[in-house]
Amino acid sequence: MMKRILGVFLMMTLIVGLFACSANDKAMFGDDADEGTVGLQNETVPERKIIYTVEGTLYVADLDEAQEILTGLLEADEWIDQEVFSETSLSLRLRIKSDRLDQFMDQIDTHYDLTYLTKTATDISLDYQDVSARIDALEAEQARLLELYDGASLSDMIQIGDRLTDLDLELSSLRGELNLFDSLSDYSTVTLSVRQSHTPESVGFIRAVADGFMNGLDFVISFARGFVIVLATLVPVSLVGAPLVYVGYRIVKRMDNKKHDGKQETTLSNDKESKQDKK
Repeated sequence: MMKRILGVFLMMTLIVGLFACSANDKAMFGDDADEGTVGLQNETVPERKIIYTVEGTLYVADLDEAQEILTGLLEADEWIDQEVFSETSLSLRLRIKSDRLDQFMDQIDTHYDLTYLTKTATDISLDYQDVSARIDALEAEQARLLELYDGASLSDMIQIGDRLTDLDLELSSLRGELNLFDSLSDYSTVTLSVRQSHTPESVGFIRAVADGFMNGLDFVISFARGFVIVLATLVPVSLVGAPLVYVGYRIVKRMDNKKHDGKQETTLSNDKESKQDKK
């Protein structure tokens, strides 16, 4: 009998627990839980921060006209970050609002054919959130220290003041980093390499003559430089070696003279002896 009562009690407890769990699930996920969908509470979607970078190459017949057309596509709040102009090429680095980047590239495509085009997207959302969270934590610490400063002792005030100074420097650096993230994500970087499609023959001939002249001038300068280096190397050697060579030459010359004099004396002596023998 007791076993049956205990079994019924356990069964009732299990049923009550199941109903309680079902009620909690509905309270947590809402009525959509019965339909197989789950609604998350207190879940915020993080702000996406993406840096877009575009690089393109195009060939044009007139560089001045291309420069005027490309820069004319910029809106009032967009700007030229860098511009490098030469006789046969033009390099432009533009800052374009990210929300109209595709529109800007379509405008370029209506005027010129892009022979090379790359678009890179770098997601910095996590880095942005980390910096933002760090700023919030430091600002909370700063507010707490300001509250403690009023009732602190002199020694505590000094320590709190030093910490507040460090916080100001760190917050300034982090806010600057955050501003940089905002700038890079709000304004995309577009780098265009514009090249002239053809070069007139006269310009090519003049350039060839100029290149030949410069090559000849470089050869003359290199030859003169090498000659001066060799001459500078031989001067100290000649200052030391010339006297030694001269002394050696004199010694050899004197020895040759002595040998020559000895041969002449021997010849004269032999002639005298031969004459006496004949007599």
